[in-house]
Amino acid sequence: MLSTPPPSLSETLRRSGIEVGYLPRHTLLSEIYPRTRVIVLPSMMDTVGYSVLEGMYFGAVPIVSDHFAMPELVGDAGLVVRTPTGIWRPDGSPNLSFGEELAHGPFEELTESLLDRLHQLLGDEGLWSRLSEACWRRLRSPPLSVEHRNRELRRIYEEAPP
Repeated sequence: MLSTPPPSLSETLRRSGIEVGYLPRHTLLSEIYPRTRVIVLPSMMDTVGYSVLEGMYFGAVPIVSDHFAMPELVGDAGLVVRTPTGIWRPDGSPNLSFGEELAHGPFEELTESLLDRLHQLLGDEGLWSRLSEACWRRLRSPPLSVEHRNRELRRIYEEAPP
């Protein structure tokens, strides 16, 4: 697990045999992502999952939460799981209890949903292959490709008043 979870969760994960830690970005890009089949980010806090985009660039199929920009970034190239709480309520009003609800994790239903999605993805080579190819295409075409972004930024800078 490449993350920095709270110390109590880190300890629980370590006792379960899951190594928790941080790797430098160059190691991720040169050694880890090229060998990765799935990237899981069920975050209820991250607004833009750069790690998901980087993994997708190498064909790692994402499993992400339904929070913030994740579903838009992943599109039809990955799987989205519903989280049990969020900053916003289904009616669009702010969830003023979000911090308290988040503190009561871990969430068994989220864990089960993640396990189901992992099982589905890793148990069906055809599904994984189709989604992996979709990741590759998605990150190399507008609006997510670097070339598209650079063209748009250049256009904006050229149109901006001095």
